Amino acid sequence: MTLILLAITGCTAFKSTVHLAQLEEAWVDAEAANAADRAVYEHTLAEQYRLKAREEWGYSDYGASQELALKSREYAKAATEQALYGSTDENAATRHEVLENLDEGLDEVPDVLEDAPDEEWIELDDIDLDDLDDLD
Repeated sequence: MTLILLAITGCTAFKSTVHLAQLEEAWVDAEAANAADRAVYEHTLAEQYRLKAREEWGYSDYGASQELALKSREYAKAATEQALYGSTDENAATRHEVLENLDEGLDEVPDVLEDAPDEEWIELDDIDLDDLDDLD
């Protein structure tokens, strides 16, 4: 009941603690992905923001702790992606999966392509350039 009340009232200490807990989950993922060796920049930033967030939380500066925890979590996620997939963009995991499938020589067509509508392709030789002028 107390947790619900704290969440509803927007208690900064509660929010900060939640963000620190979420940060720790992202940190464990980064460590498991060996981000310290494979994504040094992102891992270092995540680590420093994490340490400072915990320090500010200890001084009861929950607003600063929350901001630092959010930054640290972002960098921890980026470090995990960099360590696992070699990139920090949002499509890195998909590209990595496709590359793994190609390396394994799978003959399966991805679901995305199977669900694509059948389209009729037009050859360039079949297009009459005079017809294109009428479209304007």
